[in-house]
Amino acid sequence: MQQNARSGGHRQGRKKPAPHAPPEITAYRDEKGHLRPALFDAEAREIAREMTKIAHSQLRRFFGQVMADKRRFELRAESGTPPDDSEALVAMALFKAKAAYAAKREQKNKPLRNFAENHARLVKTIADFRIFARHFEAVVAWHKVYEK
Repeated sequence: MQQNARSGGHRQGRKKPAPHAPPEITAYRDEKGHLRPALFDAEAREIAREMTKIAHSQLRRFFGQVMADKRRFELRAESGTPPDDSEALVAMALFKAKAAYAAKREQKNKPLRNFAENHARLVKTIADFRIFARHFEAVVAWHKVYEK
């Protein structure tokens, strides 16, 4: 794997996780601008494992909202009035707020809150939001695999 001087020699796009914590994603793309495949495989698996205490139906509810936002952006683009990047920022702010509320109600939802906060920092454009949605899709699929 490649090393990155900014991240202290750890793999590109990830910070070293604390013990028993999922990785914090720091980039969707590598230094050449290519999507990082680990985002959709190994990293999604690690995050899904960390979220096993969360009911799959609850995770699907959050994922459903993200997919509804993604579809709304696509429909706007198809109608000839593409959404502004600020709409992706708003969608992520709402996701983060709802995840924080869920974590405040039940401690087991903290990994979801951390996930939302992490990605809210990364999503800056509609294109970023699309990548995030695909990553979340992989997390939800792996979550079902690891569900107890």
